[in-house]
Amino acid sequence: MGSTIAYYIGYYAGRPLILRYGRFVGLGEDDLTRAERWFAKYGDWANLIGHALPGVRSFISFHAGIGKMDVRRYVAFTAAGSAIWNTVLAVAGYALLDRWIAFARSTEGLDAILLAAALIIVLVYVYAGKRAHRREEGSQRLSWRRTR
Repeated sequence: MGSTIAYYIGYYAGRPLILRYGRFVGLGEDDLTRAERWFAKYGDWANLIGHALPGVRSFISFHAGIGKMDVRRYVAFTAAGSAIWNTVLAVAGYALLDRWIAFARSTEGLDAILLAAALIIVLVYVYAGKRAHRREEGSQRLSWRRTR
């Protein structure tokens, strides 16, 4: 239910929010258009895999809404991805049983490291994309000046 609410938030408010406030996090209309094209091409699989991965599953529904994914396909792929995730959790819980506390202690802090690494990867990706876009705009301006 929560994923569907996030989908509809993305569907109705996502694009306007990004167009209005995206510049504060380095996003513009060209980024949004490129993301919408990517999601139109890979949206079903992105939604399925995204709902099967921790961290990603919290945000993929907004992207599906912004990409205007068909709601029936969205629900089907969300259910399948969530089923995969829940099966992994159930199997892991069964396999660990009494060793759960030892496992939790051995991986303490790993979530913060993974979150920091993911954030760095996203920031580098956005920065590299913006830099390439600026370079492209600069070369277009230079070619325009040469033709004058």
